[in-house]
Amino acid sequence: MIPVRLYLRDFMSYGEPGEELDFSFHTACLCGDNGNGKSALLDAMTWALWGRAPRLEGTQSKTEEVIRRADGVNEALVEFQFSVDDELYRVLRRLRRGRGQTLELYLSQGDSWRPLTGATKTDTQGVIQSLLGLDYHTFVMSSFLFQGRADSFTRAAPTERKEVLGGILRLDVYDELAKRARDLARECEGRAKQLADEVERLQAQADCEAEVEQRAQAAAAALAEAEKSLAQCDEGLEQARTRKATAERAAEELRRVEAGLKQAVAHADSLARQESGLRRRVEGYRAALAEEGAVREAMARLEQARERDADLSARREQAAEADSVRQQARAAIGAEQARLEQELQHAENAVAEARKAAGEADDVARQTAEFESQIRACQDAEAALESCREEMERLRTKRAADEQTERALRTELADIGARLEVLAKASARCPLCEQALGDELRKRLLTDARSLADSKEASADELTRAGEDAARTLKQLEAKMSSIQPHVARAGPLQKQLGELQRRAEEARAAGTKAERLEQRAQELRRMLESQSFAPEERRRLTAAEQRLAETAYEPAEHRRVQETIRALAGTEKKLGALEAARASLPQDEEHLAQV
Repeated sequence: MIPVRLYLRDFMSYGEPGEELDFSFHTACLCGDNGNGKSALLDAMTWALWGRAPRLEGTQSKTEEVIRRADGVNEALVEFQFSVDDELYRVLRRLRRGRGQTLELYLSQGDSWRPLTGATKTDTQGVIQSLLGLDYHTFVMSSFLFQGRADSFTRAAPTERKEVLGGILRLDVYDELAKRARDLARECEGRAKQLADEVERLQAQADCEAEVEQRAQAAAAALAEAEKSLAQCDEGLEQARTRKATAERAAEELRRVEAGLKQAVAHADSLARQESGLRRRVEGYRAALAEEGAVREAMARLEQARERDADLSARREQAAEADSVRQQARAAIGAEQARLEQELQHAENAVAEARKAAGEADDVARQTAEFESQIRACQDAEAALESCREEMERLRTKRAADEQTERALRTELADIGARLEVLAKASARCPLCEQALGDELRKRLLTDARSLADSKEASADELTRAGEDAARTLKQLEAKMSSIQPHVARAGPLQKQLGELQRRAEEARAAGTKAERLEQRAQELRRMLESQSFAPEERRRLTAAEQRLAETAYEPAEHRRVQETIRALAGTEKKLGALEAARASLPQDEEHLAQV
């Protein structure tokens, strides 16, 4: 297979108008950036020949992936021309989105192409594969090595390599020849069996030849006797034919005479019918002419009734038009009245609801005062609670300071106690200079130390009592806070309820204002309904329509009488026409009657 020409349209990256590639070269190198369509040219050739493209191998891509991705593009087309054994072929494969593929194959014959397309796409694909001598798998493993798959043949299984080599070397031809030889051998064996059966049949017939000869002689004798009887029958048949011809001539003469008689009788009957018909027509004409005066009088009455009917019909149309306008005006007035009455009813209901809402203002004001008083009490309780918190904080701070002071005093008392123990001994020495203290000095120091210890002890006892008093006060404050806390907790819900009451009070005030406005509208609607002052334009139309209706002076009863008269005289025109026809035809029919 030698490529000659390639044409692509809306195939992968190639769009409109289509691109054409002429293979009038020996060797070529395709180069360019990624996405420029180098591989698409090679994919187009395999796709045109086998409906498969290397780009799609090993992926889950659909066949429609070869159609260019662009708005409005629904078809891809590839036309590929190639030569095999000095014959030029052209294959066209197109894919429509959602409609599948079509495949066509042609053979060049000078300036024209002879179609080789099969009944189905599969048949056409088989013709292409037979021309190429390769299927797609063999082609991509031998002649067309695409990127990353150059070692496909060496990596294939032995069986697969054998199949590829068989396809390249056309070993399948030998398989086909072997199959045809086997089929021919089976056919020859069947034919030989048929010939053997025929030989046996003919041999059986030859064995019965003597019997057949006797039967043939008997048949010849019977045939001679039959021919003699046939000659006698032919002679009798000829005599019968002569007698039949004589009888047929006599019958023909009889039929001719009977036909003449029938014609004469028919002519006489026709003349009698004509006479009867003409006599009735003449009598009818004379009777019609006798009623001429009455017919013409009835015709005058008919014309007068028709003129009156036309006038009454015109009046009826005018009256119907005026009545339609009157009915429309009445309907519009009634609709407007119903709308106003409905609006009045809604206004009265709204006034009642607004006044009911406004009547709740006093009750809302009373409840608002109560809630405001309770909220103030809660605020006072919250202030007292805050005061208790501050007092407790102050007491806790003071108690902490007193405890620290008491601990310091107790430490000093321990030091003084140690000094008293030292001074209480006669051999006491000065802790600084280590000199023995005199008795008088020791006593004086001992007295001073005891006086200082008593003072510190009194201060420590006083701080202890103050701490106990502070603890009792804290417990009292905690109890007081526990009793105040529920009152403080009620402040939030009370405030929320107060807001709801204030909203209701505002709604009550708005309802009062709305009630006054609605009451004014209700009074206005009552005045309009009582005075019938609404829909003035429709009322003017109603008055004008009633006036036009009165002016028409249309009387249905009179119109019915006129129409009854017209129906009663409906046949007068026909009678008058018959009268004129009788006047014109009577002389001719009287003459014709005399002739008949």
